[in-house]
Amino acid sequence: MDFPKSKEGIIQKRGDIEKQLNDIIGSLGLSVSFEGIKEMIYNEQDQGALHEIIGKFDNGQNVDELNKILMVINDAWNYFPHKILDGLSPAEKILKKIKSKIMHNFAFYYNQVYCGSDEARTRDLLRDRQAL
Repeated sequence: MDFPKSKEGIIQKRGDIEKQLNDIIGSLGLSVSFEGIKEMIYNEQDQGALHEIIGKFDNGQNVDELNKILMVINDAWNYFPHKILDGLSPAEKILKKIKSKIMHNFAFYYNQVYCGSDEARTRDLLRDRQAL
């Protein structure tokens, strides 16, 4: 699946990840819950939390099975909120940065082509188009 292009896409991806994690937790008979994993991700302070989450899923399965599990855990880490990221997920931070860059480029182009080089007009345009 491609990187989501909107907050709604990220929310949809979270739903897919939740289902996958619940399926894995159920099939392995783990004592950890999806909500517990989500809480660990939210409250993480460093990469040690990721290793702790991985450890909860590693019960001696073969390399292929473990690789599939790691891919889902990695997605969960990247798509669910982290407290240290001001309650955003890494994916949301990236999306925010991409949209900011698009707006900056649009404003610069618009300013150069239609307005000359008036910086006040560029600031006004950015403010008016912030909803992007």
